[in-house]
Amino acid sequence: MKPIALIIEDDTSIRASIADRLESFGHDYEAVGSQNEAKERIERREFTYILLDLELPIRFGRPPSIPTGKNILRDIRTSSRNKETPVIVVTAHGHDRPDLAVELMRAGANHFVKKPFENLEQAIMEVLGGHDGQGLTAAVAGPDSPELRKLGNATLRYFPDRIELDGLEISDPDNGMIWRILNLLKERKTNGQPMAFPGKKIAELLGLGRGQNAVCDAVSAFRRKSISQLAECGIEGTDDSVIVRGKSGYQLHASLTVDDQSHQTPRKTKEELGELPPDRQEWIIGELKSGRKLRRADLEKHFKISTATAKRDIADLGGGIEFVGTGKAGYYATVSAQK
Repeated sequence: MKPIALIIEDDTSIRASIADRLESFGHDYEAVGSQNEAKERIERREFTYILLDLELPIRFGRPPSIPTGKNILRDIRTSSRNKETPVIVVTAHGHDRPDLAVELMRAGANHFVKKPFENLEQAIMEVLGGHDGQGLTAAVAGPDSPELRKLGNATLRYFPDRIELDGLEISDPDNGMIWRILNLLKERKTNGQPMAFPGKKIAELLGLGRGQNAVCDAVSAFRRKSISQLAECGIEGTDDSVIVRGKSGYQLHASLTVDDQSHQTPRKTKEELGELPPDRQEWIIGELKSGRKLRRADLEKHFKISTATAKRDIADLGGGIEFVGTGKAGYYATVSAQK
């Protein structure tokens, strides 16, 4: 199971920056911006570690203050679920005085990181006991992780009805916000380099009511999904395989070649073709006839198609096929095989 952090930070841009760092580090996270939110969250679940901004408001809309940060630390150390959870205090210049550090260490802080967080990853490794990084790598990857090949210099192809990364469909119009973000990021500078857009600018251009928080959430979800998709195809993906967030904002990875074919006629659907593509149909039928327990992920990996496409393919085969079990452990089989 991945380590999961609680980010307690009221500045949304700093929170997004920390979130990106943690995602790149292979960790999950939840984020809050006030003492009231933090107290509710630490009583609800146990976290692997906590990143605590020292200057916070009691509740949204109130002015931030250092005493609030101290009180949150007290709340953590008296909570039922997180009293032993490592706490890394995030300090700004002027709030890193030796006397204040001693006071907070006595109150239960485990480490300090000065903004702009140059040593954040090292601090996390230290509080989790993995000073050489090996402990964290094992916790994230797991002992039985398969050997994956590197993605390398890939091509991102834009079609009218989908976006593909080296033939793997990673987005379509049904993906909503990330589809719009990816189409915005395909813009290039005059020198051919990818354009960078701050989260706030993306939100303005796309008319997003939640602002840059909506952008951050959409990109985070996309990164997790694309890493999973690539892994199922035997490819090692990272958080920045497609979208990178740098000082200038979000942009496509510089190693990607953009092939814009969005002006072309959309490919015909299976309904327009009148049948499921023969190669996939024959493969599915052959797998089911052999008695194999066919999982949707097997079809996605074999043909590098999306989850939605795999579901439609199986549905288009009509009756005689049923889903056995539930969730990811479930599989497809012929009805006769179940009798």
